[in-house]
Amino acid sequence: MKFTSEALGSFSCLRANFHLRLRLKAYMLTTYLPSFLVVLLSWLSFWIDPESAPARCSLGILTIFTITTQSSGLMRSIPAGSVTKAIDVWMATCLVFMFGAFIEYSFVNTLV
Repeated sequence: MKFTSEALGSFSCLRANFHLRLRLKAYMLTTYLPSFLVVLLSWLSFWIDPESAPARCSLGILTIFTITTQSSGLMRSIPAGSVTKAIDVWMATCLVFMFGAFIEYSFVNTLV
């Protein structure tokens, strides 16, 4: 059987165009820049005297808590989804770098 427009009928159609904008500047100033600065802050522990255990431990723990709090606040404001977003990868990478700086101190403390 051959389908033609006469056989199927005539139907009306609705067409819509959506123009979406990503507010990249807002993300850069509220998420990426502060998390980057917190990572740099955690790297300051490399210049603190290895004998100053309270200073290095406090700095490491506070930066890890800060990035964890920032990440959880961000996840509450973004719609839930099953896909991995770029911001998820960014925050996980920041956490890995800060945790690495904290673990580095344990190695230095063991060697010194």
